[in-house]
Amino acid sequence: MKGIVAAVAFEWLKLRRSTVMWAATAVLAVAVPLLSAGLMAAARSDSDGQLAVKARTMVIGSGWSAHFAVAGQVLSVATLVVIGIVCCWIFGREFTDDTIGALSSLAVSRGQIATAKFIVLAVWAIVVSAVVVLATILLGLFAYDGWPASDEWMVLTKLAVGTLLTAALTTPLALVSSIGRGYLTGIAVLFAIIVTTQIVTIAGLGSWFPYAAPSLWLGLGGPQAADQITLIQLLSPLLLSAVAMTATISWWRWSSAYRR
Repeated sequence: MKGIVAAVAFEWLKLRRSTVMWAATAVLAVAVPLLSAGLMAAARSDSDGQLAVKARTMVIGSGWSAHFAVAGQVLSVATLVVIGIVCCWIFGREFTDDTIGALSSLAVSRGQIATAKFIVLAVWAIVVSAVVVLATILLGLFAYDGWPASDEWMVLTKLAVGTLLTAALTTPLALVSSIGRGYLTGIAVLFAIIVTTQIVTIAGLGSWFPYAAPSLWLGLGGPQAADQITLIQLLSPLLLSAVAMTATISWWRWSSAYRR
């Protein structure tokens, strides 16, 4: 138990002192809510510009519900990209910065180090997601009178759940960055996943593709596509995440890639 606590403290120290984490936090907690608010403003305007037309296709419902729905759609993409990059950095930097040998000499096991990395990533992702939700509410107070009604709070809950499910989808990138011995490999695969998700969605198979299901559920494919997402499809990211974490921890524990 002391080993995992020490590993978590060590990994948190590295993450806290990194520029990557603070930049990612700023993008999710500040830029994304502002972008969501800007899209809502464009959708409510009388403009016929491309931005306004595109923004109107993202609006589901009205008032607070529409505000939360647009934020959820923006987050479904931003969360995967931003948290995915941080995940790649956490697991890949040891190889890129050539510190993997030093980690192997620590008193804690390599499996505990990988577990600690996942714990730190999860805690940071949950905290920053909560900050995003709070920022979204605060920006909404400037545009709407009063607090959301009960049904509108349900849309906000959907936003939060969808964001966390999307964050869970970044865990396979930990395995890719580890096997690829660097975060650039993981980032390359991340963008390949994004392109693949677009292709699969256009082909009409997005509901069964874990990387597309949360986005569709949040309304990125329209209200009809959101209503067709089943519970099994929605929970598929958790299954993928569990398999990815197990495989990554096992790889860190048994791989010979540490030996130079």
